[in-house]
Amino acid sequence: MKGNNVNTGQILGILLIYLAIQTPISALINNFDAFSFSLFISLFLSVFGIILISYSTL
Repeated sequence: MKGNNVNTGQILGILLIYLAIQTPISALINNFDAFSFSLFISLFLSVFGIILISYSTL
């Protein structure tokens, strides 16, 4: 058995969730019009990242 079971799917999922958190914050700082659009994108990215993490840990 391997001691390290972190694979590329988990790393990609964590990266997507980090991007999903980062995107609406930077859009809120820059301009408020793109905030709702980036919020939708970040919701999609975080859901996709959670799916990636859950599939890679199975």
